[in-house]
Amino acid sequence: SSSVVAWNAMIAAYIQHDDPQAALRLFKEMEGANVDRNLITFVCSLKACSNITALGKGQQIHRDIIDRGFELDVIAGSTLINMYAKCGMLARAEQVLKGMRFRDVVSWSALISGYAQLGQGYEALNCFEQMQREGVCPNAVTFICILKSCRSIGANDKGKQIHDEIVNRGLLGKDVVLGNALVDMYAK
Repeated sequence: SSSVVAWNAMIAAYIQHDDPQAALRLFKEMEGANVDRNLITFVCSLKACSNITALGKGQQIHRDIIDRGFELDVIAGSTLINMYAKCGMLARAEQVLKGMRFRDVVSWSALISGYAQLGQGYEALNCFEQMQREGVCPNAVTFICILKSCRSIGANDKGKQIHDEIVNRGLLGKDVVLGNALVDMYAK
């Protein structure tokens, strides 16, 4: 209905303007106002949970998604993976990824990023290799996380392979952050 669209727009606006608490308050108000929340509502609210590492609320939203029988599409799955990863629950994030019927570069990169941010370079590399075995092509975000992981574990040979792959895909001149990640890796 148009009502849920308006509520979703307000929740998204709060997230965009860096006020995740207000977004979650609106999410709660929707229930009291008997507005039927849809998958977009839940995904936006999960983003708010990610921004403030509100694990308990995120888990509750995950249960609501399951209880309502919503199919975990790529966007919802990736958002859940990101939320669990940002909350330090990487095993749970990996379970979500494995449970998804379709996994894309965004869902894989969310998990790889979580491992990289928590200094678990070997796990990030394992995910990266598994992603490629499944035929999913990495993007600049994936490469940035992998380069960070290579640097953190001193995997120079793997880092050089990644560098070659970046050059072969023509990504080097297109992304400043990617170039900086390469410099950082070699500087270490």
